[in-house]
Amino acid sequence: MESASCVSSEIERQDARLNRLYGELMEALGEDGKDDLRQSQSAWIKLASSDMELESHIYGNEIVENAQKHENRLFRICERANLLEKYLDTVEL
Repeated sequence: MESASCVSSEIERQDARLNRLYGELMEALGEDGKDDLRQSQSAWIKLASSDMELESHIYGNEIVENAQKHENRLFRICERANLLEKYLDTVEL
């Protein structure tokens, strides 16, 4: 259970990081870029939600399986945050 708590805490931190980077990137982009970022983020949210639904069927709802789903969620959030950070670094050059 301690591991699940650590993963949940890290999900919160990475989600906050993702939201911060999204906001910073929105500020750095022009209007066309902002529209594209909104569409991209919306598509990513839909994909992440679909993946989580699929994982419920694959992994089930037992404690061990829920841990795997949480870990996958964490990896998805980190991956998206890393991508937005890369975009932000490029825009700020």
